[in-house]
Amino acid sequence: MTAASVLIFSGSSEVTTEPTEGVVPREVTNSSIASDPSSNPPQLTPTPNASAPSPGLTMAASSLTSGTPDDQELISKARDDAIHLNRAFAGLGCDEATIVKILAHRSARQRTLIRQEYKKKFSKDFDNCLSGELLFKPDLKRALLLWMDEPANRDAKIVKDALSKNVAIDVICSRTPSQLEELKKGYHTLFGVYLDEDIESHAHGDNKKLLVAYAGAPRSEALEVNAVMVDKDAKDLFKDGEWRLGTNEETFIRIFSERSRAHLAAISSAYQKMYVNSLKKAVKKETSFKFKRGLLTILQCAENPAKYFAKVLFFLIDVIKSYMYTTFIR
Repeated sequence: MTAASVLIFSGSSEVTTEPTEGVVPREVTNSSIASDPSSNPPQLTPTPNASAPSPGLTMAASSLTSGTPDDQELISKARDDAIHLNRAFAGLGCDEATIVKILAHRSARQRTLIRQEYKKKFSKDFDNCLSGELLFKPDLKRALLLWMDEPANRDAKIVKDALSKNVAIDVICSRTPSQLEELKKGYHTLFGVYLDEDIESHAHGDNKKLLVAYAGAPRSEALEVNAVMVDKDAKDLFKDGEWRLGTNEETFIRIFSERSRAHLAAISSAYQKMYVNSLKKAVKKETSFKFKRGLLTILQCAENPAKYFAKVLFFLIDVIKSYMYTTFIR
C-alpha cells in the first residue's frame, strides 16, 4: 500500500499525458463544491515534526469540549477510537488492519479529536506512537501520518518532498486560490522558506514560470465572468498557439495563472466554438512535458474538478492492481 493509494481517499490525485505519479487531492468541502463553474460537482479539495497538529484544527477541536450534545458525542467516539488504537499498538508489531479501518473512516475533525483524546488518556503523542509502530512499513507510515495532517500541511509536505517531480505540479495546479494561500502559509511555517523561493530553486523553464505565477497570482473564486474578456483570451490563446509557428508560452502562462476557474471554463467553451478544436487539444499540441502537465491540470480542474480526481482515482486503482498482480501472483 503506497502513500498515494491511501491519500487518494483524503477526499479526493488526474491522469494527464504523463501519469507517472499520483496527485494527492484535498478533502471535499461545501465551499469547494460551490466554487465549481460548470455543473457544481464536488471540487476536491504536510512540518518537520509530523506530530504537530494544525493550530486551526487544534482550536476547532478544543472548542468542542463545551459544545453541543453532538459535539460531546464526537469526543466520546474519539475517546473510544483512541482506546482501540492503543490496543492495536500493544504487543509485538501492531494490528495494521484495525489502525487503517479506524483512521481511514474518520474526518479531519475526528482525527484531530483522536489525537487530543489519545494524549489525554495515555499521555503520549499519537503520531509518534503511530510512527514507531509502523517503523518497518514506511509507505503505510507515511500515508497515515500525512492523512492525520491538516490538508494544507499535508499539501506542503508533499510539495516539499517532490518539487522537481510531477506530483508537486499536480498538487499546486489542482488547488483553489484559497487552498493555495493556506498551503503557502503552512509551507513557510513548517520549513522556514517561501514556496515560490523553493519553486525557483527546483523547477525549470516554462514549468517554473507557470508554477510561480499560478501560486502567486490572486484569482477570484466567483462564478461570474466577463464575456468580452473571455472572447479576447480565447483569441489570444489561438493567435499565440495554434495559429503561429512556435508557441508564445507567456500568453498561456498569463491567462492560465491569472484567470478564475469559471473564466477558464468559459474560455475553453468559447475556444471550441470559435476554432472547432478544443483548448485541451491545443495545449497538448502546442506544449510539452511538465509545462503541459501543469496547464492541463489547471484547465481540467477549472472545467470539472470531480472528473479530474475521479480519473486519477481510477488510474491509481489500476496501478495498485498491477502492483499486486506483479508482486504476489507472478
